[in-house]
Amino acid sequence: MTTFYIKNTNEKDLDLVTALNLAKPFDTIKLAEGDYFSDNKPYYLNLKKNVNIIGDSSNNCAIKLHAYFLIGDNVQIILKNMTISSGQSPLNTVAIYDDAHFYAENVRFLHPLNNKWNTIFCKNASFALYDSVVSTADIETAGLYLENCPNLLVNDTINTLYLKNSNCKQKDCLINHSIGVDFQSSLTFIRMTVNANDECPDSDFYALNNSIVEGRYLAFTTDSPIVDVFSSSFASRNFYSDVNKIQWNIDDESTVRVDGYPPYNNRSFD
Repeated sequence: MTTFYIKNTNEKDLDLVTALNLAKPFDTIKLAEGDYFSDNKPYYLNLKKNVNIIGDSSNNCAIKLHAYFLIGDNVQIILKNMTISSGQSPLNTVAIYDDAHFYAENVRFLHPLNNKWNTIFCKNASFALYDSVVSTADIETAGLYLENCPNLLVNDTINTLYLKNSNCKQKDCLINHSIGVDFQSSLTFIRMTVNANDECPDSDFYALNNSIVEGRYLAFTTDSPIVDVFSSSFASRNFYSDVNKIQWNIDDESTVRVDGYPPYNNRSFD
């Protein structure tokens, strides 16, 4: 396996493209500090082979890759130590499909345009995110959308998380705006904070359509968070927040337990 070193020169954009073209499966491309391509003209990366792209600094703000990715066809991609911004592209910053395997560590994913495209869209693939940030300009759009994806999230900050038919294991994460667990998804968590705000039109946390939520140490930053549980189950222990201030919306087909007991301050829906 070969490692390509991209130096911070006037030719670094061309050097990166050349390295991507020359790389063989499981080769590594190391990026020196600097900006690659531009917000006005982000580079389109359609990755069709296994490759590792790693910033040569632990400061993920020092290496900024203005690009948007398409990953599929059972490809394995590893990204570390950088900021990735789709710039003026209206498309997903990262789109992952077709049994691909995606791993990112210490990466900031940005989608500056205020539109309905997810920052990261992952469908029918596996996904892992460590020590990373997923940002979006539109708070009503999921920054991270996972459909039919086994996934692992550790020590991440995510602006709106949506799970559809996905199995998610999560530890030490901050979810801004809202989190949705939908369509037979499962979420298992340890130490999760949901940081909603008054601009969010819906609930802070919802579980719908035969989904399962289980975890410990859940915190809400709002004074009166809203949790919706419809045709699903929700069980959490060791709340950091005052459970008496949570507004629970629960239908008769759901089971909710807070430290082993149903919440008394719920609104039931027939």
